[in-house]
Amino acid sequence: MVSYTNGVVKACGAEAEQDFEEDERNVAYWFKVTMYSTIAIMHLSITVSDLGLKLHVHPPALTSNASSFQDFEIPPLPTGVTIERVYADLMEYLMEHTRRFFEMTNGQGAETWANVRDTIAIVLATPNVWGIREQATLRRAAIMASLVTEENASQLLQFVTEAEASVHYALAQDPGRWLMRRTVFAIIDCGGSTVDTTIYRCVSPSLLSLTEVCPSECVQVF
Repeated sequence: MVSYTNGVVKACGAEAEQDFEEDERNVAYWFKVTMYSTIAIMHLSITVSDLGLKLHVHPPALTSNASSFQDFEIPPLPTGVTIERVYADLMEYLMEHTRRFFEMTNGQGAETWANVRDTIAIVLATPNVWGIREQATLRRAAIMASLVTEENASQLLQFVTEAEASVHYALAQDPGRWLMRRTVFAIIDCGGSTVDTTIYRCVSPSLLSLTEVCPSECVQVF
């Protein structure tokens, strides 16, 4: 959550919860769905409980192809606040808390952080279907948040799909137990507003090499 007063960020995260309770119109908050499934009759109902910031960035084709999405109106962001501004405020908040944590948990943390801060690479994971247009939105936000600069953004700001990020996470969990040459496996990321799926075949497990069996898919939860 990010709360605003007259278009200026007031609080982020749990600190913005009270502002949300007082007046949700001044708060930009993450999308969340509650799904109830009755397998016997194969019925799935979705209750939208929170606004999804990602819905303000989704490619038009993703939402226009979802029939049930037509009846859902995306609530507006707080007055005078752009989606880039919201993402920038969140990024700035996260980076500041990362700095504090690093400095408190590492010897000579403040000095080390100061030495490496300008060379830190930022990697952002996005839904499979997001492309150059959506990445440009996040790039502008990262620059607004001073995570990177206009000059070094091309070197220090990188993007991976959520499927790729999930693969790296899965492979970090003792891949020797299951990953072999020609192994075919699926990655399914059931996120807040999209379900991302990718199927990979292992070309080489030692010098890791994977290939997509079929194109990645991204489905709007609506």
